[in-house]
Parts: sequence; C-alpha cells; structure tokens
Amino acid sequence: MIELPSSVPGETQFFPTAITYRDITQALDQAGRPWQPYAALTFGDQCALTALPSGATFAFKIDQDTEPVLNVVGLPSAIHDCPTPTWTTP
Repeated sequence: MIELPSSVPGETQFFPTAITYRDITQALDQAGRPWQPYAALTFGDQCALTALPSGATFAFKIDQDTEPVLNVVGLPSAIHDCPTPTWTTP
C-alpha cells in the first residue's frame, strides 16, 4: 500500500501497490541521479539507500522470499523545512 495525501485537506488515500528497491534504483539510474546504500538504516528486516546529492533516504522492509518494498522516504531537515501554517483554527 502507498499512502498519499488526498485532494481533500486532512484526508489520505491508500493505493494497493508496492514500490521495490529495484524500482527506486532503476528510476534513480534512469534519471542520472547517483545513490548509495545507507548503512545506518540497514539492519534486521530493513535496508536503506540515499539519493545524492539531495540526501533523500529510502527505507525498505525486507520479507522472506520477496524483494525489499519501500516503507518510508525521508528528507534531511536541512533541505526540508515545513512552512508555518498561515491559517488559524476557530
């Protein structure tokens, strides 16, 4: 399942699909974007990679007899700064 924001504020949509380690590495390679394994988040039943130079980190869940499946993507806080909300709640 992939969870994405909905067009309705505050709602989330779920899509029945899986993005694999191979899908991500092939997409990065095709786009000419370098990447490398990320040892700090590779342990137990997960592995990870970092896209360079952005520093985006992709973590994958490893199940027996299947290819690692994307679990979470994170951006370094130095390049991802959430804006302060401009609305007020009643």
